[in-house]
Amino acid sequence: MRLALIGDLQYVPGEEAELRRFLGQVNAWRPDFAVSLGDMGPSGERGTRKGFAESAAVLREVDCPKAVLLGNHDVEYRPDDPFERDPAAWYPEAFGREVPWQAVEMDGVFLLCVSIERQPRETFFTQHALYLSDAQFAWAREQLVAHRDWPTVVVSHAPLAGSGLRCVPFVHSAATDAYLDHTFDALRWKELARENPQIRLWCSAHFHMGHEYRAAIAQREGIVHVSCGVPCSCARDGTRETRLLEIAGGEAHILTLDHLAGAIREDARVPMNGSGAHGGLYEPAPGEILLGEDRALTVWDCPQWGRAFIATEYGKLWEYDRALGELTGAVCRKTPVAAVAVERDRLFFATALGDVFSVGRDDRERFEVRGGYGAQALRAERALPAGRLGSVPFTRRTEREGEYILLGA
Repeated sequence: MRLALIGDLQYVPGEEAELRRFLGQVNAWRPDFAVSLGDMGPSGERGTRKGFAESAAVLREVDCPKAVLLGNHDVEYRPDDPFERDPAAWYPEAFGREVPWQAVEMDGVFLLCVSIERQPRETFFTQHALYLSDAQFAWAREQLVAHRDWPTVVVSHAPLAGSGLRCVPFVHSAATDAYLDHTFDALRWKELARENPQIRLWCSAHFHMGHEYRAAIAQREGIVHVSCGVPCSCARDGTRETRLLEIAGGEAHILTLDHLAGAIREDARVPMNGSGAHGGLYEPAPGEILLGEDRALTVWDCPQWGRAFIATEYGKLWEYDRALGELTGAVCRKTPVAAVAVERDRLFFATALGDVFSVGRDDRERFEVRGGYGAQALRAERALPAGRLGSVPFTRRTEREGEYILLGA
C-alpha cells in the first residue's frame, strides 16, 4: 500500500502552478490513497465555499482515492461571527462526502482519519481551537474496537498530546492549539491510543515544519508519531515536503518527497506487527519539554496537581501537564516570574516587578492566549500565600529545534 500524506495547503494566490507541479510529483509516485490533512485553500478564502472548491480543484492533481480532512483554519470563527459561513454544508459540495472523518481498509491495514470540527460557541476560547466532538470520538473508538486485529495508521490534522513531535511553542503552545482537543479533553485521545495497541503509526501536520528534525518522527508508548511537512510557502523553515508511506511485507517505510530537489528519501522503517519500541527512532524521555527559542530560568514542581511551571527568559510562565506530557499554555507571556505558590484551587505568581496575580487551577481562561479574544481570568492579589512551590533541578540541551529541558521524575 502506498499512502501520500499532504500537509497544510495554505497557499497564496499565484502559487497554484507551483503547487500543482509539486502535487504532480506526488501523483508520479502512484499512491494508492492520499490524505489531505486540512488547513487548505488560498489566503483569504480558507473555510469558505470558494476556498473549499479551489482546494478540491488543486487536489485533483493527485489521481487516486483520497480523504480530505479539516484543520482548525478550515472551521475557525471569531466570537462575533454570525455563523454565515457553514463549512459543514460546503464540504460535501466540494469533496463528495458528508463528513471528513473516514475509515479505510486497504491491503490488510486499517487507516483511521479524524478531523477537526467547528467548536461550539458556548465553549469558545480561541479561534484556533482543535476541537473534536464527542460523536466523532465515539465513532473513532467504535472503529478501533472493530479493527482490533488490524495494524492501524491514524491520520489527523494535529498530533496526539504527548507525541514528542517538534512544534513551535511560541506559536502553538502559546495559542493553545498544539494537539488534538487542546483546551477541551486531550487526555481522552491519549487514553484511547493506550487502549488500542494495534495503532502502529499516528501521522499529523499542523506545524508547517520539515522532516529534517530529529523530532519529526518520535515514538512513545509503542506508537510511532510522524510529522508531515507542507508543499507550499506556508512552511516555516523553507522546506517543501510531502510525507509518503509505503507499507508492504509487514513493514512501513516512512519516506520524504522533497519537492525542491525532486527526490524521495527514506527516513525510517517501522514494523507494522507486534508492539514495543523500534530501535533507532527518537524516543522522548518522560518530563522532556521543548521550549524552542526560549530558555528556562526556574522550574517549580506542583506534584499535587500533576503539573510543573517554567519561568523563561522571554517572560513566560509555562504550564506543563505531566499526564499529557505537554505544555498546556502560558499563564504569563510578558513579564519574568520570580515565585509561584498554590492555595486550594488557585495558582499564584509574583513577577519580577513585585506584582502578584492568581488564576484558577482549571479555568480554561487561565492562559494568555496568543491570538485569543477572551480576557484572561487573572486576579490581582496583595501577596503570595504560604504555599510556595519549591524550585526543582533540570537539565537542558540544544537541538536544531531549540532548547529542551528534562525534569526529574
